[in-house]
Amino acid sequence: MAHARPTAPKLSLAGLRHEIMTPVNHIIGYAEMLLDELQQPGFSSISQNLTRIRETAREMSRSIERILSPRARRRLAQALAELREEITQPIHTILQTVGAITSEDGNIAAIGDVIAIGRAAAELLEFAQGRRTFDAPQVQGEAQSGTPQRRPAPLSGRILVVDDNRTSRELTVRLLKRQGHHVTAVSSGAEALAVMLQTSQDLVLLDMLMPKLDGFQVLERIKADPSLKAIPVIVISALNEVPGIVRCLEIGAEDYLFKPFDPVLLGARLQSSLEKKRLHDLEKRRSADLERAFEQLHANEQRLRLALAADRASIWDWDPATNKILELVQPGAPQSREMERSLDQMIERVHPDDREHVRRNLAEALEARHDFHDQYRVVARDGSTVWFETMGALQLGPGGAAQRMIGVTRDITHRKRLDDALRRSNQDFQRFAMAASHDLQEPLRAVGGGLEGLAQRLRGEDQRVIRASIDSLARMSKLISDLLDYSQMSTQQARRQPVSSEAVLSLVLNDLKLAIEDSGARIEHGKLPAVWADFMMLHRLFQNLISNSIKYRGKQPPRIQLAAVRKGDWWTFSVADNGVGIDPKYKDAIFGVFRRLHGPDVPGSGLGLAICHRIVEQFGGKIWMESAAGKGSTFYFNVPALPAK
Repeated sequence: MAHARPTAPKLSLAGLRHEIMTPVNHIIGYAEMLLDELQQPGFSSISQNLTRIRETAREMSRSIERILSPRARRRLAQALAELREEITQPIHTILQTVGAITSEDGNIAAIGDVIAIGRAAAELLEFAQGRRTFDAPQVQGEAQSGTPQRRPAPLSGRILVVDDNRTSRELTVRLLKRQGHHVTAVSSGAEALAVMLQTSQDLVLLDMLMPKLDGFQVLERIKADPSLKAIPVIVISALNEVPGIVRCLEIGAEDYLFKPFDPVLLGARLQSSLEKKRLHDLEKRRSADLERAFEQLHANEQRLRLALAADRASIWDWDPATNKILELVQPGAPQSREMERSLDQMIERVHPDDREHVRRNLAEALEARHDFHDQYRVVARDGSTVWFETMGALQLGPGGAAQRMIGVTRDITHRKRLDDALRRSNQDFQRFAMAASHDLQEPLRAVGGGLEGLAQRLRGEDQRVIRASIDSLARMSKLISDLLDYSQMSTQQARRQPVSSEAVLSLVLNDLKLAIEDSGARIEHGKLPAVWADFMMLHRLFQNLISNSIKYRGKQPPRIQLAAVRKGDWWTFSVADNGVGIDPKYKDAIFGVFRRLHGPDVPGSGLGLAICHRIVEQFGGKIWMESAAGKGSTFYFNVPALPAK
């Protein structure tokens, strides 16, 4: 029987078109609504800007329809690339126009609708820059191969079963062995801890009700031991009280299964936990390997720089007058030799695709009278490609004429491979972080939903306990989100472009509207500049600093002042408040991960300032703080000014 060609690409394009058109339609709808409301004298400049926004969005809509039309017969990967390129400039136009409206006409009654336009455009910008994937059906699958995906082979692991009931313990062991696992079984918590310290285990199945050390105590000791805390623990119990389940998850349990459990469900939960541990271990090994490799690379480069005698390095001396190069190959080695060639003969060895830029860079160095530095490929005799780095110091004669250039050429193929390995590792880490965030958030949402329903039916102390558990889940969810953001800031490069900091601040203040109103905060700022930055990173930077000023307020309502001062090629921003302040001895420590100077009653994950530090590093600047306990704080950070035209 013949099989019809799959229609997944059409479905993917249709779903993607729907998701992308949603924010575009929001922009058009808000603009048209505002234009209808502002048909009166005194609003001509606003109307012109809104008309520009509407027409730009309509043109973008036509581009989306054209590129994602099934009649275009484009593959999804091609359509995505073309679409992102097509809509980037219109999005910038809309964002800049929003910034113009909010900075010049910030007193109009409908400013919230203008900010909503900016939010929709910012959402589209994330997509255009590849930092957001809309939930279109099979987008990821279409962008890759059309071959069917095979179910991965089941993972087998070393599993420790902890259960004081002999029958339950034996049944569980037999079930796990049939699934291909290597199983160790013990009857008490003390035995379990001893086995875990003496042998390597991939996962623990822990019974909750046991004499002496119960499941809670064993779980707490596992998670308190640095050598054991990474081992996933699945709690198995006949108890189904919600507080007990929540307590297990808060301590650090990977999952919770009720007895009697379904064998298929148990197998699925084990596979999920083992896969996450495998990815964690793999990432840990890769990070260690890369760290060792970079340490070795650094040592090698130091030896090369000092001795110039490492393998496959050469020193050369070029006379521009005769165009001759005297090359000493592998200095200090037993097989070292001298070779004399012309410059043209040397360049002929360079890969054809790199010759022109080598010639151009060398000519520019001679003309500008500065040193020469370049990286290029050479095709070896066996046909392989080798990367070289060349550095030459130009020596000038009487009258400033180039007299000679002496330099060193070294093989950097290994370093290039390590760079590629690091890039792949960062990509793998990014995918792992997003997958881990998703896998952790899903059960949190499920448990939170159940607890919310339970809280509505309970009263008094029972409801208070449930509400406390819901708050703990919310803190866990916020921590997971912040960890994902921190990992993205560590691996992503800032996409710099002209950005109106006025427009960014307007969006941030709209996002923090409820917190500002609840705290009675007053936020003041003068005219803020356009800068050379990443729009979403600058948004996160402003949001973290302002929300911190609101959270760590004193007895008086928060008063927050923002300003910017031009210093050469940089703008130095300041965010000052009248809050509780910070002891100066913590001025550097506060930018570390999980550094909190306040108790658990103050919300936060301990990652906000660490994320700010990463963002400013991406901009090439620095961030610092001036404060005193009880006297408020001022945070300063640098952002590049717009490049000169």
